[in-house]
Amino acid sequence: MVYKGKVYTFAFADRNYAKPEIYTPYFIEDGINFPSILPIEIQKEVIDLVERTIRVLGINFGAAKGDVLIDKGVPKIIEMAARTSGGWFGAGSIPAATGINMLKPLLQMAVGEDPDLGSLKPTKQMGCAQRYVIPKQSGVVRSISGVEEAQAMPGVVMSTMFLPKIGATIKKATNHAERFGQIICIDANRDRAIELCENAIRKIKIELK
Repeated sequence: MVYKGKVYTFAFADRNYAKPEIYTPYFIEDGINFPSILPIEIQKEVIDLVERTIRVLGINFGAAKGDVLIDKGVPKIIEMAARTSGGWFGAGSIPAATGINMLKPLLQMAVGEDPDLGSLKPTKQMGCAQRYVIPKQSGVVRSISGVEEAQAMPGVVMSTMFLPKIGATIKKATNHAERFGQIICIDANRDRAIELCENAIRKIKIELK
């Protein structure tokens, strides 16, 4: 968040690109893992790069979000946007894991009020994982099962589904926007949160003709 010339960085997570062989030659994000396991020095370099990029681009009010690739130990900007992070990261994963309410100060700023900067301070520190329902094959949807079971799994704190209808023709994903839903899990342990989320997302089955 950018306010009166100061950049407030309050969230930092690792995007998940596991199992790339499924989608090759495409690189498709499959959620996030929090907190980051990058070395602290690299994290500091990333934050410094993002904050410098914000200033270079002249983003001086409201939200800012950067995507960064670590190339041979050197952080490089992929994307810098004057908005919050989408895909339920800013509005789902981070509040669930940290208690941070970033929308409150941004809304206050939008209507001309002084922002409650205290809302950007964490009240807890949980491990968090998010995974998407991403089509791995092409075909006609014959049945969908396991959604309610997945949503009831241990650790699940948020789930959003926009699944295809029975009889719809779908294709194997070639980009992240072709996802059909998402699940967010938290646990005191980051690895356990990842395990819980992987277990939950596996319950959802889309059978094709």
